Amino acid sequence: MRTAPRASAPSRATISTQSVPVLAKRPLRATAWRQVVLLCGGVLALAGLLLVWAVDPAEAGFYPPCWLHRLTGWHCPGCGATRALHALLHGDVSQALAFNPVFVVLLPIVGAALGWRGLESWRGRPPRTRPLLPGGAILALAAVLVVFGIARNLPGWPFELLAPHRLAERN
Repeated sequence: MRTAPRASAPSRATISTQSVPVLAKRPLRATAWRQVVLLCGGVLALAGLLLVWAVDPAEAGFYPPCWLHRLTGWHCPGCGATRALHALLHGDVSQALAFNPVFVVLLPIVGAALGWRGLESWRGRPPRTRPLLPGGAILALAAVLVVFGIARNLPGWPFELLAPHRLAERN
């Protein structure tokens, strides 16, 4: 028994493609936006590093001051970090350690972790929602920062070496 042919939808060959190309209509994908953000962040980071390299924070007055030190006279765990970065950019590791030893130790670790996350994002992998470190490591890091912040404000010989200071001039 013969049935009547069914009306079919137009085939792909009959759809008009004379309008604007599909690529021009499509908004940027999430991966492309992440790449734009990463590029802008990288350019800003390089500009900041160039500024810190060119202008000594110990002598220039336009870097933001530490408000805890300004209000209380105490050194926070981050005091001396900009001066330490300036010393590191000029290759003076011992002076950087004198300004802020915890910053010098944590900088390559944090830099590697952020670089890894940036590389994953650049390759288009979905952003992670979990933190960079496990919870126990974050608590240990917080404890180290609190102990360092307290110790660098204690009076007396070994503790005053933790406060930001300039090393004696070497011959």
